[in-house]
Amino acid sequence: MNDRSFVKEGVVVGEAKRPEGIKTRGAILAAARQLILRQGYHATGMRQIAREAGISPGGVYNHFSSKEEIFAALLDERNLYTALAEGLSRARGETVGQLLESGFAEVMAMLQDRGDFPLLLFIDVLEFQGRHVALLISRLIPNLIDFFARVHDLGLQRGEMRDVPQALVARMFFGMVFSSFIIENAAGVIFPGVLTAPLRVDGWQKGMVDMLLHGVLRAAPETEG
Repeated sequence: MNDRSFVKEGVVVGEAKRPEGIKTRGAILAAARQLILRQGYHATGMRQIAREAGISPGGVYNHFSSKEEIFAALLDERNLYTALAEGLSRARGETVGQLLESGFAEVMAMLQDRGDFPLLLFIDVLEFQGRHVALLISRLIPNLIDFFARVHDLGLQRGEMRDVPQALVARMFFGMVFSSFIIENAAGVIFPGVLTAPLRVDGWQKGMVDMLLHGVLRAAPETEG
């Protein structure tokens, strides 16, 4: 063993962190993603992943000790939850409306090109009872708490917001996020060439936040008492 690598759980660690190792690791994940999405988790083997990546089977084991470890790394690379956390951390605004609109726009920008995640999530639930996704979600919790505490405190400070539970605001916000994600990014991956519903409209992000804040009904007319 030299000073540039050591073996841990059957994986050579150290060499995988060099530039060529990072490139090879990326090729492995790209190959695994294509194969697993095309033919399923069980039908995909380590030798097939190696062949698709253009390396030897031993080269795969230099980076990953098992197919499950490859899948977990792929799920982590493509996951929505890190993107959500990063998007919410970037949100800025001097009013509740501005803060929510900024958070929504930042999150949707981060979610682009991750339309395959729902399929990977389904595989994790089916094959591993969702344990990898559960770990990813747990990392998001502090960011969720921080963002919706900011919304709540700002709303009360400015007198703009009813004292509604933060959890309910979060639930409505993420309902908006995930429905928009499915329409904008995932539908074409999950149902290629099938969904053609005209759900995309100009200014949809601002419109979604406006509906979250104000609903769809006009204000009731004032009546003389």
